[in-house]
Amino acid sequence: MQISTEFWATTAQVIPALLLAFVLTQRPEQDRKKVSPRPFRMIYSAIVLLSIALGVTAEFLALDGLLGGGGRGTARVVILAIGVLAFWAVLAVAVWSGVRFFPDDDAGMDGLRLHVGAVLIGQLVFSLVVAVLPLAAAIWLAIRT
Repeated sequence: MQISTEFWATTAQVIPALLLAFVLTQRPEQDRKKVSPRPFRMIYSAIVLLSIALGVTAEFLALDGLLGGGGRGTARVVILAIGVLAFWAVLAVAVWSGVRFFPDDDAGMDGLRLHVGAVLIGQLVFSLVVAVLPLAAAIWLAIRT
């Protein structure tokens, strides 16, 4: 497969769009509650920051490809970065859209705790499955490249 300038031009446009989509899916500061840092939150934050760093690096690699640099290995890194960023963007949108309809207070959940819990777990599992699809596609494309 020949890696053309169209590939580099397209990826140079897709990566910033995915980064922007991920940033826009984050909840506003006033919705957040003050919580103590937990190991899970710290690990999650580190993984998200590494993914964003990978995306920014891939953007520069795509721009380098437009300038004449870059080969198959670089193209694989860019494709995998697109998959990782798409994973986070889709996961954030899917989780946010699934949990925003549940009541915040306990008053509305007295008789529905089991039902709401089952629906919430189902939504989270479905969100993970949907979010893994672009990552799996990126891995498949990187192998094919």
